[in-house]
Amino acid sequence: MTKIKNKNRGTSIVLAANSSPTLNDITFSELTGILDKVSEIDPVLHRAIQEKKLISVSTGNASPCINLLRVNETCAKLAETADFLVLIGVGRGVLTNYYANFTCDSLRLAVIKNESIAHFLGGSNFDAVCHFEQKNV
Repeated sequence: MTKIKNKNRGTSIVLAANSSPTLNDITFSELTGILDKVSEIDPVLHRAIQEKKLISVSTGNASPCINLLRVNETCAKLAETADFLVLIGVGRGVLTNYYANFTCDSLRLAVIKNESIAHFLGGSNFDAVCHFEQKNV
């Protein structure tokens, strides 16, 4: 049996979080604190952070919804070269960006917790939304 080594494909991940608390969303300072603690016990995560393959950034926002035209400069610059965008939550993934067109592939993930939104999408309350869209060039 031959052991196949994983090759580094140059993948990097940017985790973006709000600057201030919003409902039950994690804030940028909470995110960096958690990443620091977990990287102390996980050598893969530690290496990814050290090599800047995993970066956390503040969006500059303080809302469960996000207008991607209004994120701070740091977040915007990092997003310019994204190959894949994941929007998580009803506010970010459905209410404000469900029909947004991006220049990279995107995935919207959410659990609907509002009857009128569920009805609008043709589903039921507590249905999951998993909407993948290929880039619009």
